[in-house]
Amino acid sequence: MDKGVIFNALDYQLQVGEISISVPDHSSKEYSIFTDLADFFGVETNNEAQKMLTVKVKDEGIRGKLHFDAESDFVGIYSRNGKAILKVAVLLNKLMKEDFNLLNIQEYEQFIDSWKRPKKQKWGIGDIFSIKLPSGTYFFGQIVELNEGVAPICLIFDLNSKHMPSTQEIYDAEIITAVWINSYYFDDYTFNVLFRMEIIGEVGSTNRRDPVRNVTWSTSSLEEFCMNYQLEWKSEVIENMLYNRHFVRRRKCMIE
Repeated sequence: MDKGVIFNALDYQLQVGEISISVPDHSSKEYSIFTDLADFFGVETNNEAQKMLTVKVKDEGIRGKLHFDAESDFVGIYSRNGKAILKVAVLLNKLMKEDFNLLNIQEYEQFIDSWKRPKKQKWGIGDIFSIKLPSGTYFFGQIVELNEGVAPICLIFDLNSKHMPSTQEIYDAEIITAVWINSYYFDDYTFNVLFRMEIIGEVGSTNRRDPVRNVTWSTSSLEEFCMNYQLEWKSEVIENMLYNRHFVRRRKCMIE
């Protein structure tokens, strides 16, 4: 194996042979591995595979408060002890390929020792944030509510620009939808907070199904919406997101 630690800073993934380790990030304090082991162990379910892996880990003498979880399509291994997770990754590689040898394991251990969990972005109600598009331009939104105290409900504005918008530009822009965005995307700076201003609109109660507060949207869906909502032909995703604007009540604001 080549010298050097293989780390993808975009998704916080440490690559060890065939195994990817997720390092602690904005939303998790643990190191973790997610991998499908059912076929590898020749069993029908990952629950069976997890039990077999647990035995292998004990036989190997790996310690460090490891936690295991089995889902239909993967086994999850978690620990705040990065070196313990590294040992599990090496063990899995050896089980897959007997002659596997992580020659630069000390470099990986040094990486784990020096890893500092990134701080979350600070965000809250009233914050104006940017949505970067593949074209290099930006759309903008505002957090107007925290559903159940945690889930950011946001307005998206009909404002596409390359520069920092003024409060007046935000106020003058049409509100084109209201959506629930996963808080992780604010924590990890996917959507950058620019400044805070008075809330421009409120999302009223809808119905028991509540398409605004009960449906969360991926970053790719939000980008698709911003790029294509004005087209005559619209995908079902865009139509569903556009529908949410009917639940928004605009407020009068004092703009400085």
